[in-house]
Amino acid sequence: MILWIQRPISREHTAARNEGLLSGMPGKTFRTERRLCKMRQPGSRTCASMGARETMHVGFRGDGGRGAESRDAPAALGLASKWSAGPFSAAMAAFFKRSRRLLVFLTIATAVAPVAGLLFVLAANLYTTTSTRSLVYSDPAALPGRDVALVLGANRRTYHLQNRLQAAARLYEAGKVRHVLVSGDNHSADYDEPSAMRRRLIELGVPEEAITCDYAGFRTLDSVVRAKRIFGLDRLTIVSQEFHDYRALLIARRHGIDAVAFCAEEPPEGHRQVTRKREVLARALTVLDLYVLNRQPRFLGDEEPILLSGARSARAVGP
Repeated sequence: MILWIQRPISREHTAARNEGLLSGMPGKTFRTERRLCKMRQPGSRTCASMGARETMHVGFRGDGGRGAESRDAPAALGLASKWSAGPFSAAMAAFFKRSRRLLVFLTIATAVAPVAGLLFVLAANLYTTTSTRSLVYSDPAALPGRDVALVLGANRRTYHLQNRLQAAARLYEAGKVRHVLVSGDNHSADYDEPSAMRRRLIELGVPEEAITCDYAGFRTLDSVVRAKRIFGLDRLTIVSQEFHDYRALLIARRHGIDAVAFCAEEPPEGHRQVTRKREVLARALTVLDLYVLNRQPRFLGDEEPILLSGARSARAVGP
């Protein structure tokens, strides 16, 4: 048998009950201690303190306050059974408290992450263009001379690649470069950008011995870094469209290459939109690659320095 007892703590509370006030002090606040008592034997009881004190509003009736206690008995018994769980209940409460905090954190992070990502993309683009703008040239006459031009690859059927090769041929004819390094993707026997680029340059009047192929230029970072670490170039002219030149120059500067860039003609308007949108994200990823991840080319291999005495290279380059 379980008996719920509410024992008054305050002296004022005790005095008021002894006086038998009928209306009592409605709304008066007293501190009370709740104890759970268990009847073990007839005529005796043992009380176990619940270890909790609460502030309650107590009103009195003609029965000396016992009515208020009897009204609270069902709730008190429920509270007693809840508290009887002990440490498990405390652990569950702490878990739910932490869960609420985690939920709030995730909600805030979900709302803030897209905004932070957008700001990072904008900042990366601004930094890429402003830090390299002075090194981009569109007039061959104003372009500083370099011995080697690095032509960055693209899909063989696009206007982008054809215009880059035409620009490289113009620079060679004008004496702005003495050698052309074409770098592109050759991930399979059926897809060979560098060989197609070399054939096109020969058609445009560039001697075959003045052309070197890099068959592992899978992306811009690979092409630029390999130009230094594989082909031994510390100074070069990058040839691509203007939107692409900024990113290539950022990579070159980060890796200690003295580079300038020449702007090839832009493709027709209908062919620009996709590449320009892609470039916005590519610049942000390049900033991460250079300053956070320190990403390196997929393949390096043995050094194959380019000779500028008229021969292609001291060793066979490519497959």
